[in-house]
Amino acid sequence: MDGKHSFVVLRNGTCVLFPPEGTTDPQAAAEKVMHDILWAHPDVKLRTMDDGNFLVLYSQPTAATVMFSDVVEANWGYINKNFLDGLTEGEMLRNAEGKPNQFTKGVKISLFGRAYMFMDAVSPEVVKVWHSINS
Repeated sequence: MDGKHSFVVLRNGTCVLFPPEGTTDPQAAAEKVMHDILWAHPDVKLRTMDDGNFLVLYSQPTAATVMFSDVVEANWGYINKNFLDGLTEGEMLRNAEGKPNQFTKGVKISLFGRAYMFMDAVSPEVVKVWHSINS
Protein backbone atom coordinates (compact mmCIF):
# COMPACT_ATOMS: atom_id res chain seq x y z
CA MET A 1 0.00 0.00 0.00
CA ASP A 2 3.13 2.17 0.10
CA GLY A 3 1.78 3.91 3.21
CA LYS A 4 -1.11 5.44 1.23
CA HIS A 5 -3.99 3.48 2.78
CA SER A 6 -5.00 2.40 6.24
CA PHE A 7 -5.89 -1.28 6.56
CA VAL A 8 -6.29 -4.09 9.03
CA VAL A 9 -4.91 -7.60 8.80
CA LEU A 10 -7.23 -10.39 9.88
CA ARG A 11 -6.07 -13.64 11.51
CA ASN A 12 -5.92 -15.63 8.23
CA GLY A 13 -4.20 -12.98 6.11
CA THR A 14 -7.10 -11.02 4.66
CA CYS A 15 -6.38 -7.30 4.52
CA VAL A 16 -9.29 -4.87 4.68
CA LEU A 17 -8.91 -1.24 3.64
CA PHE A 18 -10.69 1.35 5.70
CA PRO A 19 -10.81 5.13 5.52
CA PRO A 20 -8.83 6.71 8.36
CA GLU A 21 -11.28 9.57 8.76
CA GLY A 22 -14.26 8.66 10.88
CA THR A 23 -13.20 5.06 11.57
CA THR A 24 -12.87 4.67 15.31
CA ASP A 25 -13.46 0.91 15.37
CA PRO A 26 -11.36 -0.96 12.77
CA GLN A 27 -12.74 -4.30 14.03
CA ALA A 28 -16.33 -3.25 13.29
CA ALA A 29 -15.33 -1.82 9.90
CA ALA A 30 -13.58 -5.09 8.99
CA GLU A 31 -16.56 -7.16 10.12
CA LYS A 32 -18.88 -5.16 7.86
CA VAL A 33 -16.60 -5.45 4.83
CA MET A 34 -16.14 -9.20 5.34
CA HIS A 35 -19.89 -9.70 5.75
CA ASP A 36 -20.51 -7.78 2.52
CA ILE A 37 -17.90 -9.80 0.61
CA LEU A 38 -19.11 -13.14 1.95
CA TRP A 39 -22.69 -12.48 0.83
CA ALA A 40 -21.65 -11.09 -2.57
CA HIS A 41 -20.10 -14.38 -3.81
CA PRO A 42 -16.93 -12.54 -4.86
CA ASP A 43 -15.00 -13.00 -8.04
CA VAL A 44 -11.28 -13.39 -7.47
CA LYS A 45 -8.23 -12.19 -9.33
CA LEU A 46 -4.63 -13.11 -8.56
CA ARG A 47 -1.76 -10.66 -8.70
CA THR A 48 1.89 -11.46 -8.15
CA MET A 49 3.41 -8.80 -5.92
CA ASP A 50 6.83 -7.22 -6.47
CA ASP A 51 8.31 -9.45 -3.74
CA GLY A 52 7.07 -12.69 -5.37
CA ASN A 53 4.17 -13.21 -2.95
CA PHE A 54 0.58 -13.28 -4.16
CA LEU A 55 -2.42 -11.06 -3.61
CA VAL A 56 -5.90 -12.53 -4.06
CA LEU A 57 -8.20 -9.63 -4.96
CA TYR A 58 -11.98 -9.75 -4.71
CA SER A 59 -14.60 -8.05 -6.84
CA GLN A 60 -15.33 -5.84 -3.85
CA PRO A 61 -12.18 -3.71 -3.90
CA THR A 62 -11.87 -3.12 -0.17
CA ALA A 63 -10.20 -6.42 0.72
CA ALA A 64 -7.55 -8.84 -0.49
CA THR A 65 -5.78 -11.88 0.90
CA VAL A 66 -2.00 -12.09 1.01
CA MET A 67 -0.62 -15.51 0.12
CA PHE A 68 3.06 -15.83 0.89
CA SER A 69 4.96 -17.75 -1.77
CA ASP A 70 6.72 -19.92 0.82
CA VAL A 71 3.34 -20.96 2.28
CA VAL A 72 2.03 -21.78 -1.21
CA GLU A 73 5.13 -23.84 -2.03
CA ALA A 74 5.11 -25.63 1.35
CA ASN A 75 1.44 -26.57 0.80
CA TRP A 76 1.54 -27.12 -2.97
CA GLY A 77 0.93 -30.88 -2.75
CA TYR A 78 -2.17 -30.28 -0.63
CA ILE A 79 -3.37 -27.40 -2.84
CA ASN A 80 -2.87 -29.36 -6.05
CA LYS A 81 -4.68 -32.41 -4.66
CA ASN A 82 -7.59 -30.59 -2.97
CA PHE A 83 -8.22 -27.38 -4.96
CA LEU A 84 -11.65 -28.55 -6.16
CA ASP A 85 -12.78 -28.61 -2.51
CA GLY A 86 -12.39 -24.82 -2.66
CA LEU A 87 -15.38 -24.51 -4.98
CA THR A 88 -18.78 -23.87 -3.50
CA GLU A 89 -21.66 -26.13 -4.48
CA GLY A 90 -22.71 -25.50 -8.07
CA GLU A 91 -19.93 -22.95 -8.65
CA MET A 92 -18.32 -22.72 -12.07
CA LEU A 93 -15.24 -20.59 -12.52
CA ARG A 94 -14.98 -18.58 -15.71
CA ASN A 95 -12.04 -16.72 -17.19
CA ALA A 96 -12.02 -13.11 -18.40
CA GLU A 97 -13.63 -14.18 -21.69
CA GLY A 98 -16.49 -15.90 -19.85
CA LYS A 99 -15.28 -19.40 -20.79
CA PRO A 100 -14.93 -22.22 -18.26
CA ASN A 101 -11.66 -21.77 -16.46
CA GLN A 102 -8.68 -24.04 -16.72
CA PHE A 103 -7.32 -24.86 -13.30
CA THR A 104 -3.90 -23.32 -13.70
CA LYS A 105 -1.47 -22.88 -10.82
CA GLY A 106 -2.72 -19.29 -10.43
CA VAL A 107 -6.36 -20.38 -10.17
CA LYS A 108 -5.43 -22.99 -7.57
CA ILE A 109 -3.55 -20.34 -5.54
CA SER A 110 -6.60 -18.06 -5.81
CA LEU A 111 -8.89 -20.77 -4.45
CA PHE A 112 -6.46 -21.46 -1.60
CA GLY A 113 -6.36 -17.75 -0.73
CA ARG A 114 -10.12 -17.45 -1.01
CA ALA A 115 -10.47 -20.28 1.51
CA TYR A 116 -8.48 -18.18 4.00
CA MET A 117 -10.75 -15.22 3.21
CA PHE A 118 -13.83 -17.35 3.94
CA MET A 119 -12.35 -18.27 7.32
CA ASP A 120 -11.77 -14.58 8.02
CA ALA A 121 -15.28 -13.70 6.85
CA VAL A 122 -16.90 -16.26 9.15
CA SER A 123 -14.86 -15.14 12.15
CA PRO A 124 -13.12 -11.81 11.46
CA GLU A 125 -10.44 -11.07 14.03
CA VAL A 126 -8.21 -8.04 13.55
CA VAL A 127 -4.62 -8.87 14.50
CA LYS A 128 -2.88 -5.74 13.19
CA VAL A 129 -3.88 -2.21 12.19
CA TRP A 130 -1.73 -0.28 9.73
CA HIS A 131 -2.36 3.45 9.42
CA SER A 132 -1.51 5.42 6.31
CA ILE A 133 1.27 7.96 6.55
CA ASN A 134 -1.38 10.62 5.86
CA SER A 135 -3.57 9.80 8.86
